[in-house]
Amino acid sequence: MIKNIKKTRFWKHLISFLILPIFKFFWKNIINLHGRILYFFYFKRGHKQYSEYFLKNDDKKIIRNVSLFKEITEEINKNLTEEFLLSMKKKIVESKFPEGHYLSKKENFKIDMFQYLNSETRKKIFNFALSDLNLNIVSNYFGVMPVISNLYLSLNVPVEGEKERGSMLWHRDGFGFKCLDLFIPIRKLNEDNGPLFYQKKINKMGVFHRYTDVLKNAKEGERNKIAIAAFENNQENNIDYFSGNVGDGIFLDSFSCYHRGGFCKKNDRLMLRITYQTPDSTAFKNPNSFKNISSVDDLEKIKNNLDIFKKYSAFKRSKLFSILHIQEILLKFYGLMHFKDDKAT
Repeated sequence: MIKNIKKTRFWKHLISFLILPIFKFFWKNIINLHGRILYFFYFKRGHKQYSEYFLKNDDKKIIRNVSLFKEITEEINKNLTEEFLLSMKKKIVESKFPEGHYLSKKENFKIDMFQYLNSETRKKIFNFALSDLNLNIVSNYFGVMPVISNLYLSLNVPVEGEKERGSMLWHRDGFGFKCLDLFIPIRKLNEDNGPLFYQKKINKMGVFHRYTDVLKNAKEGERNKIAIAAFENNQENNIDYFSGNVGDGIFLDSFSCYHRGGFCKKNDRLMLRITYQTPDSTAFKNPNSFKNISSVDDLEKIKNNLDIFKKYSAFKRSKLFSILHIQEILLKFYGLMHFKDDKAT
């Protein structure tokens, strides 16, 4: 009975006009009070706002020919020698997955290369993630100061005979309330090497909206994914994709916006991905986990040279949230309250 109620127009309106506005206020001003205070001081101190790049009434934004993006891709490309890439492809071939994972008996197709870069390049990516350009864009979208969740440099390769699977299927990343991922192609991105597909229309209900026709009896890595044909049959006018050159990028809220990508038809894909979230995301439920950030050398020295805003964005974790299991409680709340939409199929 409850499941049927959550499919009704009444429930959709209840979420849209009552629950969501109240929760947004609570999320900004109570859950993320520290980040909210810093957000106001950050802009009050005269940081250049880069308003032409802001996400205005949308959950994604493509920006092109950005000099700062070109600079970081040039630095990364200095590492990506033919020998280095061959060693990464060898690691892809040698990787193994546990029984029950969708890749347990198939060839892997990707690797995160961040930790294998040289020390200086890892530092430069970390500093790029903390640039005023990126922090302005993300904090404006959140309404609070963001926290870097992870830094990725992914290599995807074609696998002969394989079709789209895993993250190549339609999905959202269900780890919290708001997120912005910055995707920057390190080399030209086109239809042959895994462009990023996304829904064009903004999902105004955010995490309180879910499509229902997910894969049945899915294995680990494909749970809560939607088959391409099933999703796109009724979304043909609501789908676009990001491709581009060095200097281009896309900010996308992967918690809100359905997306898919990474399927290489015949060429490799090299992509820098920087994930910005807030301390209430499940990515931070372990307050001592810094993922790829921990592989950046001289972190303590870097930390001491950062201002209060960038120090927050780089290192903020909440031990109280972890003790009280706030991240898990909020995730269950989103799952309990969401509107079930069957219009994707």
